[in-house]
Amino acid sequence: LDLMLIKAFIPPFILTFFIALFVLVLQFLWKYIDEIVGKGLEFRIILDLIFYLSTSLFIIAMPIGVLVASVMVMGGLAERYELATMKSAGISLARVMRPLIISGAVIGVLSFVTANYVVPVSNLKFKSRLYDIRKQKPMLNIVPGRFIDEFRTTVIRVGDIDKDKNVIRDVMIYDHENRKNDNLTIASWGEMYFTDNQQYMVMRLHDGRQYQEMQKSGGPSDIEPYVRTSFKTWEKMFDLSEFAFSQTDEELFKSHETMLSLRQLNVSLDSLRIRSRQQIEQQQD
Repeated sequence: LDLMLIKAFIPPFILTFFIALFVLVLQFLWKYIDEIVGKGLEFRIILDLIFYLSTSLFIIAMPIGVLVASVMVMGGLAERYELATMKSAGISLARVMRPLIISGAVIGVLSFVTANYVVPVSNLKFKSRLYDIRKQKPMLNIVPGRFIDEFRTTVIRVGDIDKDKNVIRDVMIYDHENRKNDNLTIASWGEMYFTDNQQYMVMRLHDGRQYQEMQKSGGPSDIEPYVRTSFKTWEKMFDLSEFAFSQTDEELFKSHETMLSLRQLNVSLDSLRIRSRQQIEQQQD
């Protein structure tokens, strides 16, 4: 009887466990979807985020799996009148439920071990990855007719883009890297491409003009001098390193309570008690 009930319990438990885990992961991803989409993240980074999130949700999905699987097993026995047959044969309900109770206890111990040793590590990995994604800039996306200000010191506007030939038209680049001398570059057309290592974006502009504001000399005149130049061909390189994904040191998050095991929490609690006692003694003195 025990072996029969355990065999009947394991398949629905595994099925409901993964279904519950899938629903929980979708719920959390839906919460953070706005912070993930449009960042140009590698598929490996997204898989890492989902893996660590799934691991941290094990302790929530396990009780759901035990509950639903137990209801399915006992409901199936009652539906087929097997419970009534066992009762008429002198088998008590506690004896019938003993294998399910033992299985639930084993899963409970496994959940505690997972929560104490695995979940703190997965929370640390997940929170650090999520922090890196939050501070990651959106992927550069040049839209015709829109001012693009993703770069720290440069604003770009492109009137039209021919993506097949990488040709851009009606280009405007405002560079304010040097606060004393701002540059405005206007060109009728040009080419846009990326270097082989994908670290730089290059704009080669043709038939354009450049306006550069000069710093005032400090005289009484209110006229701000500027330099206007014309060019046949002019190149501008944009560093894309600020859009690259950078990983933060995980040591910054290790002190959070959700990243600590039971032993580490007790050590932190003792430290807080000692610090609190010292502050009280200092105030009394």
